[in-house]
Amino acid sequence: MNKENKTEQKMEADVKKMKKRIDFTFYSNLALVNCSDIDFCIDFTHGPPEEDDELSTVRIFMAPEHAKRVLKALESVINSFEERKQAQEK
Repeated sequence: MNKENKTEQKMEADVKKMKKRIDFTFYSNLALVNCSDIDFCIDFTHGPPEEDDELSTVRIFMAPEHAKRVLKALESVINSFEERKQAQEK
């Protein structure tokens, strides 16, 4: 088993542990992504679009390596979602 597969298996195990505890749920209808020389910052925001001063925001910082993993995970989940959606429309 190569190093990448071992890392993915460890990540899957860590995710299973995390699923057992969710501190809060936050629905976001806007995500703003920025980066510096050392990390990425994603602001997940939710609020009425007509009232800019009442937006709720959750800010997440992550290393570039983790941002790449999130990107791959999102691509995979979005592809699965689109395939299911197309199958339902047939």
